[in-house]
Amino acid sequence: MKPNRSSSNYAAKFRKSASGGIIAFVPSNTSEARSTTPSVERASSSDLRNHRYIFKENRMGDRFKSVGGYAVVAVFLVGLFAIPVIFLLGVTWASKHLLQPLMMAGWIALAIDVLALLPLSIFKRLRGFTGVAIFISSYIFGLVTWLLSFTITYILWGSWAAALGVLLFGGTVVPFAILATLFNGRWYELVTVLILFTLTWGVRFLGFVIEESR
Repeated sequence: MKPNRSSSNYAAKFRKSASGGIIAFVPSNTSEARSTTPSVERASSSDLRNHRYIFKENRMGDRFKSVGGYAVVAVFLVGLFAIPVIFLLGVTWASKHLLQPLMMAGWIALAIDVLALLPLSIFKRLRGFTGVAIFISSYIFGLVTWLLSFTITYILWGSWAAALGVLLFGGTVVPFAILATLFNGRWYELVTVLILFTLTWGVRFLGFVIEESR
């Protein structure tokens, strides 16, 4: 009885790729093995490149997260430094030399977010960078909101209210500024504080969502 040619020529074995993730069906026939093996090798090298890219992307994201942590500390120190400066040099000096430059920095950060970082977030590979950068910019808006609220509270209700607002609300006087503008009918200042407060938390949440969607 003659052996089955198809079974002898097409006897096969399973072969696992070098990456450990692909199992290929490789025939024992020499010609077919030659035509099949390169595809397995190509798939393996492609998998390894993907793994290297993911690893590099994760390292980049961790670096930007650490930069974000330093930015938060820097913003906190600037705010802490501003309190005695306002009490010692006065609100007028602080408004001119602290608040105005910070507001200019806020406008620049907002322009960068809208014109550069948000469009670049369309590309998934860049979201790790753009999301963290947008998240960091929210602390600039937060610092502007805090300093403006402190100044408004100081002007409308006095130094005792500004100091009390800092102590009662964990370093933020935004609620006191909102109440002070409401009771004094300063609607323009009230709207400004509310817009800045909303912008701060909206941009922070947006940056978090973009970074997590990468």
